[in-house]
Amino acid sequence: MNLSRTESKRIGDILSENMMFVVLLLLLAGLYMINDATAPRNSSHGGLSVHFFKQLTWSFLGISCFIGLIYAVPMKWIRESAPWLGLLVVLALAGVLVVGDEIKGARRWYRLGFASFQPSEMAKIFSLIFFAWYLDRHKEVLSHWFGMLPCMLLILMVVGLIAAEPDLGNAVLLFTVLVSMLYIAGARIRHLMILLAVTLPVFCVAMVTRFDHIRKRLEVFLNPEDHLSGGAYQNHQALIALGSGGFSGKGVGAGLQKLYYLPEAHNDFIFAIVGEDFGFLGCLVIVLLYSFLVWYAIQACIRSTHLFHLLLSYGITFIFAGQALFNICVVTGIVPNKGISLPLISYGGSNAIFTLIGLGILVKLTRKLPPENPLALGAYRLPKTNRLF
Repeated sequence: MNLSRTESKRIGDILSENMMFVVLLLLLAGLYMINDATAPRNSSHGGLSVHFFKQLTWSFLGISCFIGLIYAVPMKWIRESAPWLGLLVVLALAGVLVVGDEIKGARRWYRLGFASFQPSEMAKIFSLIFFAWYLDRHKEVLSHWFGMLPCMLLILMVVGLIAAEPDLGNAVLLFTVLVSMLYIAGARIRHLMILLAVTLPVFCVAMVTRFDHIRKRLEVFLNPEDHLSGGAYQNHQALIALGSGGFSGKGVGAGLQKLYYLPEAHNDFIFAIVGEDFGFLGCLVIVLLYSFLVWYAIQACIRSTHLFHLLLSYGITFIFAGQALFNICVVTGIVPNKGISLPLISYGGSNAIFTLIGLGILVKLTRKLPPENPLALGAYRLPKTNRLF
């Protein structure tokens, strides 16, 4: 599709309509795959599983937020609420460490009656709104130490609270995106490199020494053949599922891994069920849908005419893309196992709702794009190129 200016539609309308269509396709694919992975062992009405109806409820809430943000919530309200959203993130992340439910050694969830709420999923989206607002307000001083340090300390506080749950996968993903937003807003590479040289070794040492499960997962990843009945079991079964699916898959619902072998197949390893039932072609379709959505989002990023819009569009795009890429890499054995869901596909209410909230904001920003004069990503830095180092 030619994304140049057309006579019939503005570029923002073209991109936003395409993005909404792909989001709907991914959401429907997720509902189908969750039912496919859970119905054989947990069917209820008409062959549909209990997990399907729960996910359908969360998807309905998420899509309501998605549509409401696009058509009913002014962007000014989102921007003005940024400080309060940042405060909410800190309070929610700190509170879950005290009163949250502990499951398998991690305190990541608030128990709300029949459902649970994971604040780190909220933090990934609301933190982007807060930091986009903060960096836009302080862009003139970010090239100096005294201007960049407060922002870096705020980033470390939010990421540190997520890591303390522990939820290191989401912590690393959010840290990477927020630091790159800091660079786009005007921070010098030299300053960022110095800060990263100080913080990253401390973070890596803490991961290996303080969190035993991280060290064990690294050992499992490096020597999977020694842990096939233990830590490497789920990854091994996922690879069997992908391999047995071949090029075109075993057929709809014909896979066996979800029945007896792959535990919690509807969660982080649902991509393996796609591969077993629909083969390489099914996996390719999912990857292409993600690629189309990210590509449309990048086209919106490079046409942003306001720094707040640019930073927020970029942050949401790469949180979404990074989560999808990391999950697929885990399932295919490229990186160590870490609990990050496949967005819009994996089972889970918090992830579905806040992913759709983020994508709703992204589509709204895309609809507001001017019809011409695109601004290249990072163009706010161009007048400062002689001061990068």
